[in-house]
Amino acid sequence: MIKNKKVIYADFTNDESRFIVEYLNDQHHWQPVFFHSVNKSRSWAKERFPNAVFHDLFAMRQSNFDYSGIGKPVPIDGKILNNLSQYELSYLCWLEDTSGWNFSIYQRRRYYYDVLKYWNTVIHHLKPDLYVAYTWPHLPSDYPLYLLCKHCYDIPILFVNPVPLLDDKYYLMADSIEDQSGIVDALYLSDEKLELSDVTKKYLEHLRSKKATIPKHVADYYSKLHQLYRKRFLNVLRLLKMILTGIAFKKSELSFKKNTQSWECDASKLTNIEYVLFRWQLTRKNKRLKNFYKRMIQWPGYDQKYIYFPAPYQPEVLSNLAAGRYEDVFLILDMISQNIPKDWLIYYKEHPNTFYGKPVI
Repeated sequence: MIKNKKVIYADFTNDESRFIVEYLNDQHHWQPVFFHSVNKSRSWAKERFPNAVFHDLFAMRQSNFDYSGIGKPVPIDGKILNNLSQYELSYLCWLEDTSGWNFSIYQRRRYYYDVLKYWNTVIHHLKPDLYVAYTWPHLPSDYPLYLLCKHCYDIPILFVNPVPLLDDKYYLMADSIEDQSGIVDALYLSDEKLELSDVTKKYLEHLRSKKATIPKHVADYYSKLHQLYRKRFLNVLRLLKMILTGIAFKKSELSFKKNTQSWECDASKLTNIEYVLFRWQLTRKNKRLKNFYKRMIQWPGYDQKYIYFPAPYQPEVLSNLAAGRYEDVFLILDMISQNIPKDWLIYYKEHPNTFYGKPVI
């Protein structure tokens, strides 16, 4: 008799991802015991897996923890905190507010401990065998679950690295945010004879040629981003619709903190219209920043010895949580500056998305 594996699933929100859950359950007996996703997935989860617990990720991001389907809370202890101590600061820096001063370090730490306590309770009562995520487990609500599984309870983790490879729809499965190449390294270091596929050869030939182009997924992203900004008048129409329907004055699901009051207090959370205005303000600041950047840049001198430093976009999982203690770009630049010969230069190029950010609506 094949034993069912009890699985926590996170971020399975579309038909494609839901098919994976159903397939693994039907063909491999991977039984969902917990879903951490957006509310639009609740009806599917309850209909298909009625015995599984469901928790809305936006509710958890706003400190609304539902213990009703789990059991009595199980607090974290000193051993857990010691095991996770090297990841704590990166997580606290990951939490956002509207000014940089509204979410104190003490409030952030309290929220972090509350999320850890919730997931510690889930693990204690449901006793999962696996944690499976459809993307990096990097949100404020699910990253602590990843930390507990990975670094405290030795519960296996699988997630899809959403960055496509070979300029096509090829993706890697991973089991570590800190070492996402570990699965590939294990294969490279094995005795297995490795040969390049025709697809890989074709990709490398194109990449090395003078006709090399920007990867499709990057080009598609910037194309959509530019289209959104060219259609800014639609944002005004959407805002009017939000006001007329009353949605504008309801609490936003986003977790930016707007004042110094306790995060558990509704008064500290943005309404939808406040969130839109906050994003418009960021957009204006990004424009001013771009103009300032243009005044400062200079063309590199290729006859000099130099290191090219393309800055990462932040906040982002690969340049923050995955980087850990090296998430601070200025720290990296200091280290490089200290260790290169005096006649070498560092050419720093800002990430272009810094000047665009997230669309307003």
